[in-house]
Amino acid sequence: PHSVGARSVFTDPAPGVVVDLWRNKYKPIAMVLLLVHRALFSGYLDAGDDHCLQAILASVEAALAIPLPDLLSYPKLSRNFFILVGDLFRDYSACLARLDAGRFRALVQSLQFAVDNPNYNRRSANRALAALDTLCTQLNLFGALLSSDPEVMGRLAYSVFSLCLLDNRWNQQPLLPFILQQRQVFIRYLESVGNSPAVH
Repeated sequence: PHSVGARSVFTDPAPGVVVDLWRNKYKPIAMVLLLVHRALFSGYLDAGDDHCLQAILASVEAALAIPLPDLLSYPKLSRNFFILVGDLFRDYSACLARLDAGRFRALVQSLQFAVDNPNYNRRSANRALAALDTLCTQLNLFGALLSSDPEVMGRLAYSVFSLCLLDNRWNQQPLLPFILQQRQVFIRYLESVGNSPAVH
């Protein structure tokens, strides 16, 4: 997965050559993400094996090299990425904790971007919310990876509240963990809603 994913993202076309981004760059990564997910959750890969772990993380890292608007704009790419990441958070969170801090922050940023821009891809936003639920409830596992940005959980909380609190069409799982952990952010959000002209 590492060679396919990295090559399809980082190889630039020759000057003046028009590239079909989906066929030449993003489709190979989408396929790798799908294959890794199927292999892992069908029992063909063991996330505890170091070689398998590196393959899983390399596929995630290749997808993180894609600009976030593109990651959400291509439905198959978005679906395969957020299915894999969501299920990794749910069942193999210790695997994701092996990412280095910079890549883990990029992963969290991709989750927040999906939540902040749900109209790109509704299903991806709901899967991102489920992943954020795990992040919040298992913060003891991931806290060191986010320590360089102490405000990140507050920003994530505000994004979750903004999308989910007044609209039950979205995954409600992360609401309670974020309310309990980020009470001051929750209070500020309620105050901002109360002061909004739309509620008067």
